[in-house]
Amino acid sequence: ALLPQLTTIIRQLRTPFLPDGLLTVPIVILYDYAIREKVQKFMSGYKGLVYVQGSPLKLRSLLKVGADRCSKMLVVSGGNGRHEEPIMTDQDAILLLSMLESQEPLWGKLPTVICQLHVPSNIKQLSESLASDQAASMQPATPGRNQKPRKLPHSSSFG
Repeated sequence: ALLPQLTTIIRQLRTPFLPDGLLTVPIVILYDYAIREKVQKFMSGYKGLVYVQGSPLKLRSLLKVGADRCSKMLVVSGGNGRHEEPIMTDQDAILLLSMLESQEPLWGKLPTVICQLHVPSNIKQLSESLASDQAASMQPATPGRNQKPRKLPHSSSFG
């Protein structure tokens, strides 16, 4: 369910103990489905909170919410209960991370991404993938070739 994850995240990002500058940073929630009245009521209690219905796995929706211009992004997985197999609960989040990386040449930069994954083997797999990408980017170019070094992948955190 969306509400428990959403309330925890919003309360942490809008705690009155944060400096005023952080409290004015907009929070945009992109979610596949229409949100319920209970969620709308909760969200109305916070400033700078925007809900947009759309798919995080569609480039059009990502551009609509400004993913190409944002500095930070939180990816929450497993919220829709669509997958019966536990290992698949993180599938959409992992796909989204891959989509974001593919847009870096067009966007010029990627936001810092914090990704919540639920299945430990998915965390390990993604960590190994990032490590192998970093190792490949540190390999010297073949002598005599005019190659640009590959940029290191964006920062990711797992929770």
